[in-house]
Amino acid sequence: MNIYSLVAADAAGNVVFATRLLSDYPSTTPGALEPIYSGRQDIYVSKLDSAGSRFVYGTYLSVTPGAKEIYAAAPRALAVDRAGNAWIASSFNALSGNSNGVGNTLIELSSDGSKILHSESSFAVFGDHSLFVDPDGNLIVIGSTDLNLTTNPDAPLRAPCLESTTYSLGNLYYRKLSSEGKQLYASYIPAASVAAFDPQGRPYLLLPPPDVFQISRTQNVFRQDFAVHTEPSVACLINPARGLAQNAFEGLNGIQQYIVPGQLVIIAGAALGPISPAIAGLDQQGNLPLELAGVRVLLDGVNAPIASSQYGLITISAPAALKIGTTVDLEVESNGLKTTPLPVGVVAAAFYLFTLDGAGRGPAAAINQDGSINSLDHPSKVGSVVSVFGAGASANAPIQVYVNSQPSTIEYAGPAPGLVPGVIQVNFRVPPTKNGTALLSVSPGLFFGFPLPAVTLEVEN
Repeated sequence: MNIYSLVAADAAGNVVFATRLLSDYPSTTPGALEPIYSGRQDIYVSKLDSAGSRFVYGTYLSVTPGAKEIYAAAPRALAVDRAGNAWIASSFNALSGNSNGVGNTLIELSSDGSKILHSESSFAVFGDHSLFVDPDGNLIVIGSTDLNLTTNPDAPLRAPCLESTTYSLGNLYYRKLSSEGKQLYASYIPAASVAAFDPQGRPYLLLPPPDVFQISRTQNVFRQDFAVHTEPSVACLINPARGLAQNAFEGLNGIQQYIVPGQLVIIAGAALGPISPAIAGLDQQGNLPLELAGVRVLLDGVNAPIASSQYGLITISAPAALKIGTTVDLEVESNGLKTTPLPVGVVAAAFYLFTLDGAGRGPAAAINQDGSINSLDHPSKVGSVVSVFGAGASANAPIQVYVNSQPSTIEYAGPAPGLVPGVIQVNFRVPPTKNGTALLSVSPGLFFGFPLPAVTLEVEN
């Protein structure tokens, strides 16, 4: 028996099916892309004509290339464009060496089932789970992932508003692709689920986030609009260590919003700051400015030092004088317009590492001993000294570093020379470990653990 069949109709009334294969292996039609079943990486795609009298095509479809052992391949979303081409989002599990991985693919199959027009894949926890073709023939993709998404400079939300340190299907992204598969637009969407699309491809979402993202609402359903916003609004504070502050405070729409005195924090929202990023410099006393590129951030009416300002993302240094256990109203003033005050809790330190995606997950923003940025192409040598950076701890806090659970020798831990106040620099020596992607833990005090989402470092012997 086969399950997980998805159904969509084209403009001519033909019906396309995408089916997960469990035990029955249907026959294919002449000229099929993949006429023979090749393993558990296959799903089955077919098209029935509008009269229901014959199959236009029937073909197997491998959801991933390469030699990995694949199992549990399954279609997750299906849409058909005006030309009759089928867009199919699928998920799979992969076994490579001793580790399991979860992957996702998005494939465009030609109208006759004979060739692939576009294909993209990634190893991510979730993936694309809603597809829609808009009136212009573009594909709208809604999904969820633990990978970083490159958003448009004017996107309403340029970074995910995480509800915890683990990922859930509530953290969504919105992508628009051309009929050839070129990405035209991308934005994050705060916690919600997709209910339907309007005729223009704007999604109707359940469980609405802040009002900046809605243009109409019926009860708790709202329609997402991706036009450029002119009224500034705050969606959330991005604190990668949010889950470390238990029972902090309830912020907007039940999402915990808090800051730590002396910590850098990113404010995400709409129409905040200039399109081109502005980076602050320190004055002669080593202080950050209180206004940058027409942007001020107020905490109970008092200006907070600003480290950077760009459309939708403002980075501030929370004043050290804030009293732990209190709440303050946060406002952002952008070009003379103020956001609605957002209640924010002031809590004790929650240390987090800076990462390449800017949200505290995935590859660390690490500098190798030779001055290169740590990456797959430039791994850190075992025994070499690596520099990482973070915030949320006092400058004299005892620091521990572990790489794949192996303790590291600390060469330096303290204020980052030449960087904004509140940034901690840690130089450590890479301990003996295996080649490849390693889990990295850098923590103040006696605590040791690998937080979720994980931070990683590329290592080579």
